[in-house]
Amino acid sequence: MSNLISIENAATTSRISSQVKNNTTNVVNSGASLSTVAPSQLSKTDKGVRVQATADADTYIPVVYGEAYTQGKLTDVEMTADGTRMWYCLTISEFTGNHIDGTPSTIDFENIYWNNSRVTFRADGFTVEKTTDLNGLDDNSVADLIEIHCYSNGSSNPVGVTGQATPANTPAYDRMPSWTSTDAMSGLVFVLVKVFYNPARNLTGLPPVTLQLKNSLTLPGDVLYDYLTNTRYGAGIPEAEINVS
Repeated sequence: MSNLISIENAATTSRISSQVKNNTTNVVNSGASLSTVAPSQLSKTDKGVRVQATADADTYIPVVYGEAYTQGKLTDVEMTADGTRMWYCLTISEFTGNHIDGTPSTIDFENIYWNNSRVTFRADGFTVEKTTDLNGLDDNSVADLIEIHCYSNGSSNPVGVTGQATPANTPAYDRMPSWTSTDAMSGLVFVLVKVFYNPARNLTGLPPVTLQLKNSLTLPGDVLYDYLTNTRYGAGIPEAEINVS
């Protein structure tokens, strides 16, 4: 077994779809563009457009083990009433269970890439200060126009990116405009991204956002044990029926 495994289980789909945002979850394709409802297309009296779709039962939530680069699943999108800011939620992975020895697993954000360039955050831990491409060139064109809020294991667990500032302890449902405390995102790893529409800085759409995750479950035995015993996304086999000696 490889040390890096990504498992998608169709059986999880309907349960996650209802949990993420109930039956009115916005599920849209990756690469959603702000230009489709851009302010330039709206009259001065139009206060914005909200686009909503029925939950997609074929959208899977992956399980990430080891270290992986992933773009997650776009599961909720909304635009502010004035049409100048867009929020979207990328659900990245199920939060995994324990190691064989009972130690809880951890899932950390190692890096975040905006349009294939690594993101550096300001001191608040979520506002983009700059991006750096593969050649080491910095780009400040999107500075202060993007916020990326990371959560590991539900809406009440904000986390920072490894080696960067730790954000304030603000639940996701206090950031996403229409969410309430019932939007717990329990057992999920996800990010909320806030984008300020700005054509002058070429910020008119949502380019690929890639997340580098690191799960402490890396050993084949730990990975297999978690998947076999997990009742949410795995086989749900009782621990007593698995010989780990």
